[in-house]
Amino acid sequence: GASATGSSSVYSVNAGDNVGDNGNARLIADLINQTIVSGVKPLDYYQSIVSDIGVKASSAKTSSNAQQTVVDQLEQRRQEFSGVSLDEEAANLLKFQKSYEAGAKMITVADDLLTSLLNLVGK
Repeated sequence: GASATGSSSVYSVNAGDNVGDNGNARLIADLINQTIVSGVKPLDYYQSIVSDIGVKASSAKTSSNAQQTVVDQLEQRRQEFSGVSLDEEAANLLKFQKSYEAGAKMITVADDLLTSLLNLVGK
């Protein structure tokens, strides 16, 4: 058949006597071997697209892993400089708790002594 620009195409639609001979299906199937997309066969073009996407995905994953490593190292450095250790903070918390309990016990003993002394003097 002729195209809109007037040039003739390689393929034509079956019409007339050849109806039902699967000619159109064969012509479509033959397109797989023609260089119609960017000067290459459709299958080769598809393979190059998939390959490019795979390379880019792998590169992005490698870059992401490298960036995560940098983030982890910076977080570790930040914690080193801040001087905050969870183990040290827990030990200090226990120390202060025991000091508070000892102070409360001392006040209770002093109160009991004072009460006893006042009871002895008051009689």
